[in-house]
Amino acid sequence: MRKRAVGWMAAAMVLGLALPLPVPADDDEKKNDLGPKLWEAAIVRVERLPADPSSIIPFSWGNDPLAEGEIEVRGKGHVKVELEGAVPDAEYSVLVCRLSAAADRCAPLGSVKTDRDGDAKAVLDWPAAATGAHAVFFAFRRANVTMFVSGFVMPAGTPPVPGTPPAAEVEVKGEVASVSANSFTISGVTQPILVDQNTKFLGTVKGLADLKPGMPVEVSGTATASGILASRVQAKKK
Repeated sequence: MRKRAVGWMAAAMVLGLALPLPVPADDDEKKNDLGPKLWEAAIVRVERLPADPSSIIPFSWGNDPLAEGEIEVRGKGHVKVELEGAVPDAEYSVLVCRLSAAADRCAPLGSVKTDRDGDAKAVLDWPAAATGAHAVFFAFRRANVTMFVSGFVMPAGTPPVPGTPPAAEVEVKGEVASVSANSFTISGVTQPILVDQNTKFLGTVKGLADLKPGMPVEVSGTATASGILASRVQAKKK
């Protein structure tokens, strides 16, 4: 990111943002009193989004793993970030971007560093000068490549009808037959295996993109009209 420092600095000036340093997540005062929650979103992998050459999410896009993530904007001028299952021992730059196609739409907010498990918790300062109303999204970049973006994932399958009993729990295992954007199939299992933001990937896989045909897996989930919604997917050795 050093080569683009001047560009980000210019973007910060246009947005009216300063360039704050990250606040450690264990700072007791800010950890315990961040103020009211003004805005929150899940953090999703850009690889799961449809390819779009006109997207305002900064290019290029990458495919880092991510089990789950969350970002919050808090009322006392802080942005709280949590990542789980990303690249271990890595540093992600956090950008705040206006909903605009302008080249200066994004400015750096700070950075978060993952531990050896790929998890991270950090509290970043929102620029004191940037008060008032904002319509923005957040992007996470590593090695000058956008890996994650704030958003949400709509759960697969048919939403439950209020008052109906909970869906039956299902456990299946076998070899992966095929993989698509939001699901995969297992040889011998007639229903597709659906995944969403809440699906946990265990073993040697961090996400749907790591599944390959012929890979043995065990799946726990619930039966829906559209397939088996996986709560846990674990890769096994042959």
